[in-house]
Amino acid sequence: MSSSEERESLVVIGVPHDKFYVYNLATDTWRVRKVEFRSGVFLETYSTCFARNDWIYYVGGGLSSQVCRLELEHFEFDELTRLNTPRTEHCSVLLDDGVLIMGGCVKKEGLILKSCEMYFPQRNQLSQVADMNVSKCGFSAVSHKG
Repeated sequence: MSSSEERESLVVIGVPHDKFYVYNLATDTWRVRKVEFRSGVFLETYSTCFARNDWIYYVGGGLSSQVCRLELEHFEFDELTRLNTPRTEHCSVLLDDGVLIMGGCVKKEGLILKSCEMYFPQRNQLSQVADMNVSKCGFSAVSHKG
């Protein structure tokens, strides 16, 4: 995928997990891309995604605690690290040089979370940060610098 295509495309990650759907805004067309998974990568449903520089990151979902990165040139996934708490139906928001990963639930225990983690993609580092005031699952958030 060329640089201009990357900047003008939307990548839809879904089921089946080995195929992604790429929408090109400039040409108003969709195409299917096969994805290669490197060792240990398994994508779950109800995860979150964010884009930073030339990468797409995929966080948690289902029973997973994986933080994975999609390389757009060859459409290959690598696992980078693991969240401190596996979470699904959580929320991720870009904030300056990090990503705030908030709430969600732990399926095995049926637990709704208020815990948060900050992920720093450039350092591939996770930090525990202050909990939200309430437990939240299946919600949205956006960064706003009004």
